[in-house]
Amino acid sequence: MVRHMSAPPRISIVITALEKGLSGLAEGLAQVIQSGDEVLLASRDPIWLSRAQDLARQAGPGHQALVGGRAQAANQARGEVILFLEADWRPQPALLDAVRVAFTQPEPPAALALPLGLVSPASPWADLAGLDLAWDQQRLGPPQDCGLAVARRELLAAGGLDPDREPGGADLFGLWLRLEEMGRPLAELERAELRLPAPAGFWGAMELAWDRARRLYSRLRLGGPARRGVGNVALQVGLWLLALGLLAAFATARQPERGLSLAAICLLLLYYSNRSWLRWLGDGRPDLLGRALVYGLLRPLAWLGGMLTGLGERLGGKA
Repeated sequence: MVRHMSAPPRISIVITALEKGLSGLAEGLAQVIQSGDEVLLASRDPIWLSRAQDLARQAGPGHQALVGGRAQAANQARGEVILFLEADWRPQPALLDAVRVAFTQPEPPAALALPLGLVSPASPWADLAGLDLAWDQQRLGPPQDCGLAVARRELLAAGGLDPDREPGGADLFGLWLRLEEMGRPLAELERAELRLPAPAGFWGAMELAWDRARRLYSRLRLGGPARRGVGNVALQVGLWLLALGLLAAFATARQPERGLSLAAICLLLLYYSNRSWLRWLGDGRPDLLGRALVYGLLRPLAWLGGMLTGLGERLGGKA
């Protein structure tokens, strides 16, 4: 049983991946932190560490820049609850209050998943990317595409974070799975009080799909929901590779028309594998269905790029 916190807990906010959004970080944090909270900016890159030190000095007491990653910062955190964010995840004004309420319940969670949304999508492609994100969160559940708040004593009981798995958030994913195996209570915040920058147009939506696939790849070796989530991704990427292989094979054999026909059949099968998503999208946003057909056709190429990036990070010792 998780021990009840009689008073609102102090929160330590650990922020990594500073290169993604350090410039707008101070403004976002100023709206949510309270007296007694602390902000730990962690980086191994000397350039970003220097910038984080400048930001910490400007922000004043309670802000600190540290050499290292998420695991090292968590070891130095003093709050009863540790909130793990990346620099481009913008906390909304209600975030910390919602976290405090969750951890002062009579039966608080050991860890609280914080779903990601998008900051005020301003274009149809951004709307579509946000709905794609929401669909996967609904289908797979936490901790997919989530931040994480965890009681410090529960983090210690679970053995802390694995620093070797920080890229892609695999360390937080692994912590969630260990707490689940230990029988600790886990919960998810109902509203998305963390927001990613809205992607700019079609290519921005593809870039977001690319990055989400990279993060998914980093979690695959841990099993659990990550492996359940990769099945449809692998099928759609496989159909694209098969289509490209058929085009190349029949072009070499001087039968390009036959290769084109077979490749078109492979790509038409993408719509069948997306049928549940398209049906769900049509119920809520039928105005986006035309773009969704294009997005669903080309998204596997972004997934393939993200998976290859994740593979490169692992082979290079970064994941």
